[in-house]
Amino acid sequence: MAGNAFHAAEPADQSGISRAQGAVFIGILLALILKTTLDTFFEGIADHNTLGAVLAVMNKQLAKSVLLVCQLIVFLFALIRFYWGSFRYYQQKPKVEETPEVAVDLLGALLLFMSFYVVSLLIRTTSLFYYGLILVNGVDLAWFLLATTHLALQEGMRKVAGWYILFDVLTVVAVGLTTGADAIWGPTRFFVFQFLALFAVLAIGVWDLIKLWSYYKNAPDWQDKLR
Repeated sequence: MAGNAFHAAEPADQSGISRAQGAVFIGILLALILKTTLDTFFEGIADHNTLGAVLAVMNKQLAKSVLLVCQLIVFLFALIRFYWGSFRYYQQKPKVEETPEVAVDLLGALLLFMSFYVVSLLIRTTSLFYYGLILVNGVDLAWFLLATTHLALQEGMRKVAGWYILFDVLTVVAVGLTTGADAIWGPTRFFVFQFLALFAVLAIGVWDLIKLWSYYKNAPDWQDKLR
């Protein structure tokens, strides 16, 4: 089943790059981003020796502290979604394919995870973080537009790509509108526009998992369920 989503048959030439290499590549990128995210988020926490001291610092700026924790949760949720989607993408590839096509795939994955890396450095900001979310989804949108117009996707994966394009457009619009509103009328005391943006990203992500759950879990009939 793994090769059916992209090619009718696996190429006879076994000199290309394997899908396993692609999966390992994005796994390494994921580990790097997770480390950077946690290092950035918890920077300076060792200066506070007890849980009470940490809570006291958080309580001084309670709204901002809650926002930053929510940003971390939503970011990790988005990162897992993108990683899971990338992993399944490579599962649907032939075991071995020609270098030019896999080079395009790896370039797309590299640009996407580079954008995630940038956002991981912004995890404790209350404005730039949202521009980073727009960047991530914009890169993902550009990649899927390229894939659907220049790569030989078969019907099942093309439908998945169409849904990803929709989710990316909705995310860019939602975060763009709330970030623009915050630039005009903010910052607000309780970070209203930021929380609205996080809610939108989370809601779209949950919709993604519900709609494409059969694809994510690699159900035997996932292509039929997308019809």
